[in-house]
Amino acid sequence: MVDVDLTIMPDTQQWTAPVTHGTPPPPRSNHCSAVIGKRMYIFGGLQRVDTDLIDSNDIHYLDTVTMTWHTPDVTGDVPPPRCGHKMATVEGKIYLFGGGNGDDWVNKFNDVHVFDPQHEEWSKLTTTGSMVDSTTFACFWNIGRFLFVYGGGRITDRGMVNDLVYAFDTVTRHWTEQKLSGPGPSPRDDCTTNVVGDVVYFMNGYNAGPINEFWSIQMSSGLYRSANREADPPARVITQSQTPVMTLSPSLKRLGKFLNPFYRARENAH
Repeated sequence: MVDVDLTIMPDTQQWTAPVTHGTPPPPRSNHCSAVIGKRMYIFGGLQRVDTDLIDSNDIHYLDTVTMTWHTPDVTGDVPPPRCGHKMATVEGKIYLFGGGNGDDWVNKFNDVHVFDPQHEEWSKLTTTGSMVDSTTFACFWNIGRFLFVYGGGRITDRGMVNDLVYAFDTVTRHWTEQKLSGPGPSPRDDCTTNVVGDVVYFMNGYNAGPINEFWSIQMSSGLYRSANREADPPARVITQSQTPVMTLSPSLKRLGKFLNPFYRARENAH
C-alpha cells in the first residue's frame, strides 16, 4: 500500500504524479472508485493499522478541478466495512454492489447500496428478483440505468467462483439472471470490464490461477435502446473479430421479470 497518485495522459502516453491538496485517503487496497462530474470517489478497502489489515467503509473524493481531497460527513445507512466490492454511477448517484470482510471472508455481501452526493447520504436498497449468487471481485458495469454483474466469488458455495450474469434495474430495483447465447467463458473473478458502445469487453481474471482470455458481450439491441432511451443503437463495434462474442438474450422487451407492472405503467406514462 503506497500513498502515491498517478495519472496517465493519453495524448503524451506518459504517467505523471499530480500534486494534490487537502488530506488524502489513508493508503489501501481492494477498494473501488466511481466518478460523478468532476469528482472521483473512492470507498472502503483494506487499510493497514499497525500490523493488521482492517476492512474500511470510509468515503473520500478528489475534486479534479482543484485537485483537492475531501472527506464528506456522510449520513444514512452506511455500508458495513468491506473490500472486493464494485461501484458504478447511474444518473448522478453511486451504486455499490457486493464485497466482503473478515478473515477468510467470514462476511460476504450481495447487497446494493446507493450514495447520493447531493445530500451526502447512503441508502441500502430493498431488491426483488433472482438471488444474486455473486459477491466478491465480480465483473461490474452499467449501461443506462442497468447494472450488470458477471462472475465473482459465490455466496452459496464458499471458495468457488461462478460464470453467471445478472442484471439490475435501478428503476424497479429488480434482479434478473441473464441467459447467454453461445459458449461462455469459464467461471472466474477479478477480471476487468469496459463498455464501448453496446459491447462490453472483459479480460483475464482468476480461478485457482491467472486466466489469460479476452472476451466481449454484445448487448442485445432491444436492451441497449431501452437502457439508453435512444431510437437506434450506434453502429456495431464488432464487425469482424476472432474474439468470442456472447449475446445477452432474450432482449429486454421479452423479459417479463424486467418489465414488471410498475415499470410498464411508468413507461406507458411517457
